[in-house]
Amino acid sequence: YAYLQTILLGLRGMEVGSRAEEILKALQRLKNDFEKFSSDLEVLGRHINNTRAKYDEVEKKVEGFRYALDGLSTGEGGPAGEKPELT
Repeated sequence: YAYLQTILLGLRGMEVGSRAEEILKALQRLKNDFEKFSSDLEVLGRHINNTRAKYDEVEKKVEGFRYALDGLSTGEGGPAGEKPELT
């Protein structure tokens, strides 16, 4: 009986070792997936920042257009009849 118990404990130890290897492989896959996700998130953040900067730039141009159009409708045309810079 003691011999069978020893064999059983040895087999359980092998099973734990095998499971530990599977767990380590799964953790490595998760680490790789997280690194890819983190990289994608960083790219997305840069795109959002670039989009915001472009939005602000276009918003200023819209205000310039609005000023010019308001000047046309009132006959003023801006200071001394000049158009504001729209760049």
